[in-house]
Order: sequence, then structure tokens, then C-alpha cells
Amino acid sequence: MTTRTSKSSLRDVEEGWDLYLALDPVPAARPRVGRYGTYYPKTYARFMKAAEEELYPLAVGREPTNETVYVSVTCVAQKPKSGKLPHPRGDVDNYAKAVLDAITKAQIIWSDDAQVQFLGVSKRYTRGSEEAHVAVRAGLTMGVVWLMEPHQETDDIFDNFERVDLEDDGEVQPRD
Repeated sequence: MTTRTSKSSLRDVEEGWDLYLALDPVPAARPRVGRYGTYYPKTYARFMKAAEEELYPLAVGREPTNETVYVSVTCVAQKPKSGKLPHPRGDVDNYAKAVLDAITKAQIIWSDDAQVQFLGVSKRYTRGSEEAHVAVRAGLTMGVVWLMEPHQETDDIFDNFERVDLEDDGEVQPRD
């Protein structure tokens, strides 16, 4: 019997959490209806099972927040040998859905993905010797919104955002 050593991790950081999930991401799939009932395609079902195995040990002793959160998801997929696309196949929102569903099921950061007030998602192929993974940064919104500065490329999408506070009347006021 072999024991698999996980490279996945969850760290508490100053403004929230950083989650590294050492799995090749896949987009969420719609359930299929077959002769014997409803099922999910094998690749999605395998991803969700593997995510469960990676996340549950990280969730031990943690209480999920019930506050609203912002989330940044970066999906880094292994490039297929015969793929011609410059980016992973599948809609970016479906990659995010699979990750959010896995985190919600594990109750590791939040209780319900309905708590996600702001979501930023990117997808790309691995570079060089980099391994496939999912990187998630999440934090409490606490009445804060994020305004994106367009047309900039980076691996951490929150590097492209300016944090601003909401006044009581809902007006956006830049932070000093």
C-alpha cells in the first residue's frame, strides 16, 4: 500500500486565506441522464473525488466563515500532447464552479458559495517544469469592493485591482 504525499496547502494570510490545490483542474460539467440514473462525466467526478481527498485533511479543526468573501481562482492545467489551443479547453466560469463546489463541500473556507461576492478567475497551461494546480486566494469583503485596472497580465489577478471602501450610501471611495 502506497501513501500519497500531498503538496496541497491552506495558509492563513493577513487578509484571508491562500489555498494551493495540487490537482489538474477540470471545468465543471452538467450532469448526464442515462438509463440507470443521473451521473457526472468521469473526468469531473474524478476531480471532485481527488479534491475531496486533498481538502478534507486541510479542513480539520477549521470553522468556515459565514461572512461574504472575495475569491481569486487561478487554474493551471497540464497541456495535452495533441492540443492546439493556446489555453485550456472549457469555459473559465466552469473551472471556477468546480473549484468553488469542492471548497464548499469541504467547508474549508466558507459555508456556502453564495457568500462569494466577488470572483476573479484565470486559466492557463503550465509553463516549463511547473506542475498543474489550482491557486485560490480568498478574503472577507467587509464592505470592500475591488475595481479592476484593465489590460494587464499577471498570475495573481488581485495585483490588477485597486481596493476601495464603500461609504454608507454605497458610493465608492478610493482608499488612501
